[in-house]
Amino acid sequence: MKTKQLIIYALLAYFFYKIFISKEGFALSTVIIPLADLQSGKVTLDPTKQYYRGIRNTSSTITPQINGGKGCTEYPDVVFKPVPATDAVCRTWSYPDLQDNMYNFDTTAYPGSYHQKIIGLPTTGWVANTIPSAGGSVAQRLFQGRMQCLTTDGTNCLWRPTLSQAQNDAILANTGPAPGTFVIGGPQWTTIPADSDTSDNAKAFRAIRDNASLTNTQLSI
Repeated sequence: MKTKQLIIYALLAYFFYKIFISKEGFALSTVIIPLADLQSGKVTLDPTKQYYRGIRNTSSTITPQINGGKGCTEYPDVVFKPVPATDAVCRTWSYPDLQDNMYNFDTTAYPGSYHQKIIGLPTTGWVANTIPSAGGSVAQRLFQGRMQCLTTDGTNCLWRPTLSQAQNDAILANTGPAPGTFVIGGPQWTTIPADSDTSDNAKAFRAIRDNASLTNTQLSI
């Protein structure tokens, strides 16, 4: 009986070794992504995450082949490794800590009934638009029914030279919480542009509105 148990244990140990420990040739860590896998479409890099690029500094060849002998399979020249997840460094605060200079206040005052209506208006996701008249691209959204741009200083829109860069900003802002370099509450329109308005900003507004299946009636006060 003991002999049979020893045989079973030995077989289980062998299978465990072959499946989980033994590896043929060389193998990269599961978190390292070879360039060849990216080029072949086997894997992709997550646009919302950051990666380190690695350049090979070691050869798999210990002794080179001689007289036409078989050579070694070389390590990949380029690999990528995800940056480890790291928690944000935050300020601890309570509501008494809020200060006027942390916000951009409207220069026109409205009654509470107006603000109650604004609060109920829809907010869309961030999308990227190219504004030819401004010479750049920017991530924008409808915030409480009015167009708003992404910013890093709370005052100026975060303009990018290419649409793809602005699209990446939109992706990062939509995944939330946004990176600390983004201050979501950027400049915001106070009105809805008429459909007859042909300006670049008005076109961008309508593109966001239509993409969210909204109408001016739904956004009006």
